[in-house]
Amino acid sequence: MKPRAFILLLCLLLVVGIPHTGTAEQQKISIVTSLFPLYEFVRQVGGEAVNAKLLLPPGTEPHTWEPRPSDIIRISRSDIFIYMGPEMEPWVSDVLGSVDNDNLLVIEVLEDLENIRSGKEHSDPHLWLDLSYAVYVVDLITETLKAADAQNSDLFSRNSNRYKDLLMDLDRQFFSQLSTCKKKVFIYGGHSAFGHLARRYGLIQISVYGISPDSEPSPRQVAEIVRTIRKNGIQIVYFEDLVNPRLAQVIADETGATTAVLNPGGNLTTTLWKKGVTFISLMEGNLINLRKGLECE
Repeated sequence: MKPRAFILLLCLLLVVGIPHTGTAEQQKISIVTSLFPLYEFVRQVGGEAVNAKLLLPPGTEPHTWEPRPSDIIRISRSDIFIYMGPEMEPWVSDVLGSVDNDNLLVIEVLEDLENIRSGKEHSDPHLWLDLSYAVYVVDLITETLKAADAQNSDLFSRNSNRYKDLLMDLDRQFFSQLSTCKKKVFIYGGHSAFGHLARRYGLIQISVYGISPDSEPSPRQVAEIVRTIRKNGIQIVYFEDLVNPRLAQVIADETGATTAVLNPGGNLTTTLWKKGVTFISLMEGNLINLRKGLECE
């Protein structure tokens, strides 16, 4: 059976499988997500009809985080668990092997959306940074929730359409506001998370690290980045706020550049979480900082 068909079959089983007795809170669909964008999309589509929880604690880096026994229990007690895929969350297979819930519906986003990213930055799981892909993820979540709770289908559709309008409007802003830039190359002193964004909006990403922030650049790679900065007159070196910015700062100091945050969005810092930062506002901040570094009119 194809993955998507299998997912939909399980969703249909959930219509009768999820209990609807007890308190109002207990009647809600319980959903655990691995990453902040997925949590945000579920929250926006599900509204008051779902109980959404983010598995990663604020301030933890998604690629290097390790789950605790309490996290396995949290997933076991949920109705649906949504994650991107093994490229983003390599710990998932071990966790799911320990989960004690035969009725748990597991959604692997990258598997379901494989057809839309075929041949495009295949190893880069940060799909949400291309806002057109973010819309696809919202559609997948909407489909899942409607099958799991048919009584709230209209609510999910309304919420989904409203939120997709916001994403598509922001996508248009990225296109229009990045089309007048003097530069197209940006230097990222973090892991290579912005391949989808760069391709969508006609930019070139040069990152210090690979897909994983654990990878270390060679002195030769760092020297090449320094040459690129000088050759292109780049004034800003970006860094991510969940990874040590030391190397980005060293490169900036060497070239006379300054630094600014470019947030890949997999998770939030504790400060941003307490401020109630949303996915939309996070991406708006990225757009502002990109415009500064690319010298947009």
